[in-house]
Amino acid sequence: RLGDVIGLDFKVQAVMLTQCDTACALLDAVEAIEAHGLREFSFACRSGTHRSVACCVLLAAIVYPKAQIRFTTERTRRAAAEHGVV
Repeated sequence: RLGDVIGLDFKVQAVMLTQCDTACALLDAVEAIEAHGLREFSFACRSGTHRSVACCVLLAAIVYPKAQIRFTTERTRRAAAEHGVV
């Protein structure tokens, strides 16, 4: 149930990793970041809670381990604090 989880939850990240679109989105992100020397990058989805957050976490975990993630919704900021991410 999406109301019980957010993109910080491993279950959401695991599901995202099984989807080809996620791999394409992460690869596109890396290519854009590297090609343009970006210091900031964001993913967007309808609620800013599940897919975009999971993509940010996965991108940081896989490619940019020193990345700082900024959460934009109250729900994700609260969950990040509870998970000790911020």
